[in-house]
Amino acid sequence: FQYMWTLEESADVTLSSQNLVTPQNQLSLVLKGNVLTPGKDYTFRFSVRDPSGKYLSTFTQIIVSVSSPPSVGDIILDPPTGTLMETNFTITAGNWDAPPRDLPLVYSFYYYSKSKPDKISIISVSQPVSQYHSIFWGTTELVLVVICTNRWGASSTFNKTFFVEEFHPKDPTKSMIDLITSSENNTASAVVSTVNTIGRYINS
Repeated sequence: FQYMWTLEESADVTLSSQNLVTPQNQLSLVLKGNVLTPGKDYTFRFSVRDPSGKYLSTFTQIIVSVSSPPSVGDIILDPPTGTLMETNFTITAGNWDAPPRDLPLVYSFYYYSKSKPDKISIISVSQPVSQYHSIFWGTTELVLVVICTNRWGASSTFNKTFFVEEFHPKDPTKSMIDLITSSENNTASAVVSTVNTIGRYINS
């Protein structure tokens, strides 16, 4: 049998070799990443032909809906400013949304000093939680980043710059213990984030 994949003529992409991982004349069709337009529907036709003429040619169609990234929301910091290594901020990713078929959403939080964008500090990665507690370490101008990803892997990113005061503790050891035993550290991920931040402070 001979096989052939085609796309509806109105599609904004062609099944040319530069867009495909596998040829059009195979049982399976694999397209390269970022070829189809988010939010659009595509009608693929799969045709089968018998060169001998013993069997009639036939075809079937399938409509593929391409997921759009979640609508971009906001990052809310409470309190809006504070002190490095002392203030335990509540970070909330608010007003991110997606159609029901794209749920659930997962969130990744990280931050970096604006003067050192290559020094990224991870708060949480790909968790279905839109709120975290965290202390920060770095310079007094930080950039907080949230990445929201839907169930298909499409994601949106939002950055927020904020300012904090420098850390000048009278008793550094007591300050570290207070941070670890804080009531805000009520989950394993929160404790790990706090300990990692303290480690960066000690090694700085």
